[in-house]
Amino acid sequence: MDAFLPVYSRPGVAHIDADFDQLRREGLQVALISHGTDLRDPEAHMRRYPFSYFASAPPGWVTVTGERARANRQISRELGTPLFVSTPDLLLDADWARWLPVTINPDRWVASRPPLAGRVPIVVHRPSRTVPPIKGTEVIEPVLRRLDAKGHIRYVDPGVVPNAAMPELVAGADVVVDQILTGSYGVAAVEAMAAGRLVVGFVGEETAGLMPERPPIVNAAPDEFEAVLDDILTSPDGYAAVAASGPGFVRRWHDGRAAAEALRPFLDPAPTPT
Repeated sequence: MDAFLPVYSRPGVAHIDADFDQLRREGLQVALISHGTDLRDPEAHMRRYPFSYFASAPPGWVTVTGERARANRQISRELGTPLFVSTPDLLLDADWARWLPVTINPDRWVASRPPLAGRVPIVVHRPSRTVPPIKGTEVIEPVLRRLDAKGHIRYVDPGVVPNAAMPELVAGADVVVDQILTGSYGVAAVEAMAAGRLVVGFVGEETAGLMPERPPIVNAAPDEFEAVLDDILTSPDGYAAVAASGPGFVRRWHDGRAAAEALRPFLDPAPTPT
């Protein structure tokens, strides 16, 4: 059951309890999967990161989102069914969950040209959403535009891009700026790492400590973002090595095999002794 949403659409029904019971009566095993704000605790997130996107989001949205996430965590505990999370930071909010790594086809993202090699770097930032300001675009974009105006980078603001055109866009970049306000990473960062691009984002120490391997993402908290970009421009060779480790990381954790292993106990449970 995805994002704590009902499986069967019925007017006025916004909870999953009845659907859960119905699915079980039909003989199905049921698990839950969460992707972010449906589970994340705003207060805890702001304690970890003063620059949390919750701190700059509309207060009314934060209140409603926090109440819904609290209810979802309680539902998960009460149902006692497996809970999977697609971003590893959510394990900080639900330590009974299991990380289910997002999966891509790495072959679709292979890029032949190495990044940061002898030209003005092309930098891409394409947030999937700007309202609420989850990605940090309000911090990222002014810095990229200033650097572009000085001729230090070429900032590509692609706007709306069809999915089929994304591999070419990413392959043409040297640096892909992901989200810097969540303390984690998502699909866009995985795709850029698969292409061997340098990914700038922010993965919190608490999140990295829960992972089997730290992702090759250059950390840039909002107040450090411009300084990090300047350092990349000053010393590109060292950062090119970070980018080069991205495809291997993606094949180890995001090509579907790690996700299959995470799902194995749910999909293929051990037989009950007779």
